[in-house]
Amino acid sequence: MEKNQEKLIRSGREWRLARDHSITIRGNKWYDHGSNSGGGLAISGLQHIYHISFTEAVDMLLNSEGISFETEEQADSKRRSSSFCLPKANQTNKRVFAYLTKIRCISPDIVNFFFRAGLLYESCEASKKGNWNYYNAVFVGVDKNGKAKHAHKIGLSYKGIKYRGNAENSDPRYSFHLYGEERLYVFEGPIDMLSYISLCPPESLEKYCYVSLCGVHFQAIMQMIQDCKIEDVILCLDHDEAGMVASKKITAELQQKGLNIRREMSINKDWNEDLKDMFGRSVVPAEDISII
Repeated sequence: MEKNQEKLIRSGREWRLARDHSITIRGNKWYDHGSNSGGGLAISGLQHIYHISFTEAVDMLLNSEGISFETEEQADSKRRSSSFCLPKANQTNKRVFAYLTKIRCISPDIVNFFFRAGLLYESCEASKKGNWNYYNAVFVGVDKNGKAKHAHKIGLSYKGIKYRGNAENSDPRYSFHLYGEERLYVFEGPIDMLSYISLCPPESLEKYCYVSLCGVHFQAIMQMIQDCKIEDVILCLDHDEAGMVASKKITAELQQKGLNIRREMSINKDWNEDLKDMFGRSVVPAEDISII
């Protein structure tokens, strides 16, 4: 981005785009807090910032000496040298429950299931100056022994700014998921995962494996395949260009490993939009494109 005369401003462990402070970059991930979009890698970030095609973004990335991104090995090394701690829990989960059931239309039974499993809760965290608290929905990822390794946070009240991000030192291999049997369903984010489960018969909840990539971490898919001995993978990523590009890449990598891959697409942009559609809410339509 420096080659394209973009100025980045340090903001804690992240960098903010000088001309648009809502866009943050951390390692090799980006997020636009203004439009609640992002979490992807360099190519989708360049597409979003410069409004260019996938091919143009690839060319820009390959030809730019000023763009630097962490490798998975570098990120893993940093993570191993630091400890992971879950965000401080609030005394109640009322805000999370209201947000997921009333705004996102997710089944109360599904929300309560994840509360009881210890995989979802409401955090209460002090601001940097300590003069006020902010609250997040925290989606917890655990290993096979039930030890928390990852936490994805969605802001519930952050001075009007919608925050999404992973807790410090989260292990990308264990992003928000649910162990099961038979086959693995893969989603971009926790909201889509819970929305899809809400749309399925009740017995599907503990029958199958589900994983939310929380930034499209390929490592999380491989960890679930290893832990659950799964051979069938269903990709349920967003029905838009970014989701299609990611699905194509993931499919190619998993097929090389001899796995059975298929894609299940939402009618609208994502599974939460489909769920809201059932309740007569306004929805974001799917993008009518095809990635060959």
